[in-house]
Amino acid sequence: MKHRVRKKQTAALLPVPIRRVLLAAFLALPAAVRAAPPPDWVTRGVEAVYPREAYIAVTGRGKTAKLAEKDADAALSLYCIAEVTTVSRSRQTLTSDTGLYARLDSETFVHSVTRLFALRHTAPWYDRGEKTYTVAAYIDRAEAWAIFEPRVRREAEEFRALWRAAESETAALKSYFDYKRALEHTRRGDFVNTMNFGEILYPQKMNALAGDIRQNIARLGAKLNEARNMAAVFIQCPVDFESAVSTALARLLSAEGLPVTADKRRAAAICTARVDEGFQRVEGTGYFYYPRISVIITDRSGNALFSYSAAPGKQAAMNPEVAKRRAYGELAAALESDFSGEMNRQLGVR
Repeated sequence: MKHRVRKKQTAALLPVPIRRVLLAAFLALPAAVRAAPPPDWVTRGVEAVYPREAYIAVTGRGKTAKLAEKDADAALSLYCIAEVTTVSRSRQTLTSDTGLYARLDSETFVHSVTRLFALRHTAPWYDRGEKTYTVAAYIDRAEAWAIFEPRVRREAEEFRALWRAAESETAALKSYFDYKRALEHTRRGDFVNTMNFGEILYPQKMNALAGDIRQNIARLGAKLNEARNMAAVFIQCPVDFESAVSTALARLLSAEGLPVTADKRRAAAICTARVDEGFQRVEGTGYFYYPRISVIITDRSGNALFSYSAAPGKQAAMNPEVAKRRAYGELAAALESDFSGEMNRQLGVR
């Protein structure tokens, strides 16, 4: 009893100014430290206060309020990445026959995009029993959509322009390459990630703005096959040796997915290759070839769709047949080297 009295006497002996300072310091402590009751988003769950239709919200914990905030931010990014991956898988399933979507790393994209948004946090709540802070991080979908919408609109319009071009093209071979351009566009990382993230950010707005995009992507494989089947190519090469040029062209066109036909009447396009052998004989020295090739692909009406030329350089041998075979071998090698790349470049695919 004497001990307790001594304590009270000691407290009473503290000067009034010091007691006031101590009281003010106590009152200035965060509510969480003074054992404030848990907020609704803790007791009822974060989605009860920040409903899924209007927010993307998660919680984080840490030994300090700052660590809890960082943990919540990381959890929000992981949630978005997981959702984007789920959407991406559903699209891959939808288009598995044509393999429209390559495997893409969306993590960097999600991190960079979410930095653009107003990422908000609740006041931290301190759990005295666990000795940890809890913070909720959330994104207002409507607010974030206003920032993200221009990106979705841009990607959607680019795809629509490619789709319209392919749909309106009357030359079968050109139509096939236009659909290939649309296909290549759907494989671009920016397009894939923008479309996928838009669907998790605000599904209703995304469907209104770009619902037709997903529908047309689902049709793209069938459209590409249909255009391919109608784009048969007939190859003619009046001057050829051991069919070296014709064989090389047939292989390259087939590699592009184009059917090659021996029946000119069935062809939608004519591939005409003209070879200038550039033959010279120098008495006592050998046989020389300075070969050149030009290729032009036209539609049935004679309209040029693509042109190509190459001059691989001098070929020589003491035997005329050996020299000629070398010349045509170099022409075939030149075609193998850059014919496909040039065709795709001129037709706008790459």
